Amino acid sequence: MIGTSELKAQGGKLIRVECDVHERSNVVMRLIITGDFFLHPEEAIEELEGSLLMLRAEPEILTSHIQSFFAKEYTLVGAKPEDFVNAILNAISDAKAGKQ
Repeated sequence: MIGTSELKAQGGKLIRVECDVHERSNVVMRLIITGDFFLHPEEAIEELEGSLLMLRAEPEILTSHIQSFFAKEYTLVGAKPEDFVNAILNAISDAKAGKQ
């Protein structure tokens, strides 16, 4: 199941998410995050994407994981961790809605 979302953060930056959720196991198989936000170091977005793979696509699990991720020493400009939570959960919801 593939889902997408776009979210305009209060800081004015756009966050785009594309994900693939395994239909039977309900785990995140693929996740791509793009947009015009700034996250330093630059490889942090790839770390976030990789850290979410194989997690169950459930709001509580993903929200906790994303919040813990951003609690590290990253510089995020133009968006908040909650914006990433919402964009990712919206893409997951879109993927699940597509299977019905």
